[in-house]
Formats: sequence, structure tokens, C-alpha cells
Amino acid sequence: MGDKSTSTAIGRGNGHLQIVVNGVSRISLLHNVLHVLSFAFSLVSVSALAREGLKVQFNCDSEKILRDEDTVATGTRIGGLYSLETSSVQNHSAALA
Repeated sequence: MGDKSTSTAIGRGNGHLQIVVNGVSRISLLHNVLHVLSFAFSLVSVSALAREGLKVQFNCDSEKILRDEDTVATGTRIGGLYSLETSSVQNHSAALA
């Protein structure tokens, strides 16, 4: 973390995230998800996405995640984090780290 503190993951598994692309909502499966109770919001690892064969493009105010040339997720920058456009059941959003 930015302040060199640590948090403990209490579990690991697969998780579903409802992502919105161009107004269309679809479910994506995330692998090796860590459950960390002390986090106020969810984080998605850019390096983990790259290991899965995805590309992440950033500009000054938005991001786009691509599989081959197809856009699979988009989002906007809020403060210092890029927030994915989601509509999950629990109304959480995921930030890219």
C-alpha cells in the first residue's frame, strides 16, 4: 500500500464482476480474487490482467481493458485511481492498481 502498511486476505477464490461496456452489462469471471475485509473498495491488478492476456490502456481521464481488439471493460479516473464501470449486485466498483 502507499503508506507501507499491510492488510491480511482472509480468503482466495474466483469472483464475478458485472461490467458495463457501452451501456451493455455482462458478467466477467475474475480468478484468484483475494478477500480483504479492511479494504474500502475492490482493487483489480493490472499485472494479473496482463497475465490473462488482456491489455490495459490509460489516458489522462479514462481506461480501457482489451482482449485482442475487443473492449471488455472501461472506466474513468477519479482522483488518483481509475474506476471500472460496474453494476455489481453489491454496488461496489473496482479500481485498477
